[in-house]
Amino acid sequence: MMSNRLSYATFLFLVSLNLRAFAFITQTKTCGQSSAATVKLCMARDAFTNYKQNNAQKDIIYKDTVVGSGDVAENGKVVSVAYTARLMENDQTFESADFYGFELGTGAVIPGWEKGLTGMKAGGKRIIRIPPRLAYGKEGLGRIPPNAHLEFEFELRGVASNPIEEAFMNLSMSPLRLGGILFFFSILALNPQFE
Repeated sequence: MMSNRLSYATFLFLVSLNLRAFAFITQTKTCGQSSAATVKLCMARDAFTNYKQNNAQKDIIYKDTVVGSGDVAENGKVVSVAYTARLMENDQTFESADFYGFELGTGAVIPGWEKGLTGMKAGGKRIIRIPPRLAYGKEGLGRIPPNAHLEFEFELRGVASNPIEEAFMNLSMSPLRLGGILFFFSILALNPQFE
């Protein structure tokens, strides 16, 4: 004869299933949309959080804080970025810029920038942690001490999609300076005395 009451073991089993389901749903909301994405994203977060400032750290690690929707940064493209640079050992900012333009894949910047920005979309924001071997190495540079681990906060402002945009991005000028130059040339073009 079957009873309408649940046995204690069955009750515990059902509670356990509900708790596991709740934990999975909470984890999915926290770390991604699907189970595969959850694992990948959570692993990336753990790697970012667990970045070690020692010789064993051989590669960059990054975390997207905003995923862009524009053109993709790739080798051979000219990109413009805004960034803030910090020493990881003491969280001291040593440099920042509102606009810096360069061509990816040409060695114009440190290898950690090249690796960390490749694949990023315009409009995105990314924090990149870079070990010394992909930054300024054993020598350091200026205010950057030898063997320094660095953290950069980037905003990818643009990826050149035509030669004119590329020329302006390569100038690495602030919009105010660029506006002044364009104003100067427009005065020259409109003044008959310079013909």
